[in-house]
Amino acid sequence: MKTLSLAIALLAPAPLIAQSTMQAAQDSMTEASAYPATVSVRTGKAGPYYADAKGKTLYALSSRTVRARAGTTLGYCIGPCAKIWTPLAAPADAKPVGRWKVERATQGPQWSYSNDLVFTYNADLAPGDMAGDGYEDMWSIIAHIPPAPRLAAPAGVTARYVDAHYILSDTGGHALFVSAGACDAACATWSPFPAGMAARDMGDWTVRRDGDQARWVYRGKPVYVSQENIPGHAPSQGIILQP
Repeated sequence: MKTLSLAIALLAPAPLIAQSTMQAAQDSMTEASAYPATVSVRTGKAGPYYADAKGKTLYALSSRTVRARAGTTLGYCIGPCAKIWTPLAAPADAKPVGRWKVERATQGPQWSYSNDLVFTYNADLAPGDMAGDGYEDMWSIIAHIPPAPRLAAPAGVTARYVDAHYILSDTGGHALFVSAGACDAACATWSPFPAGMAARDMGDWTVRRDGDQARWVYRGKPVYVSQENIPGHAPSQGIILQP
């Protein structure tokens, strides 16, 4: 298990760097939640997603896949493709908002999301229909990411959107968790969430100092950093913290 040396923990710039990283992550999430006035947000089984003003599901055409197959993006959906997919038209004076931009595609100004052109699927007959999801491994539903919550937490804690909800993670994206019950032998193999030696208690978060090592405790329970390779996952005996 890695330990945080006293010398590193006392470095003044470290909390500032962590704070800057946390703010950047929250700003990115806030940007992801903005969308054009002609776009709406609906909720399905997999969580919130984008729809047009009439409630039809919006799909993103994967620019990466299209370039690999056809070598072009803006001129891809013509002919037979244009008969089953309708571009999400943008007003002539539309301005970029969040991850949404205006592209000059073959059928006029069209919205794109994260550089992928946006369409509705003509076979979707009613709001909530999602028959085009995964079509030819190129079209997919666009999930809406709600604004990141403001945190009352130590520097180094950030909110990460995983599986349709926010969790708390460290700046590296690893989930933070506490033990679901009495801490048994498994806890000895978990990685504590370190705190700087100059850190102070704040709200539900307190600092526990054991010798020359400081660690965070949340509502009386030691906090650990998940080492799972899958985002948002932690040991089965752990409970992931949420804002």
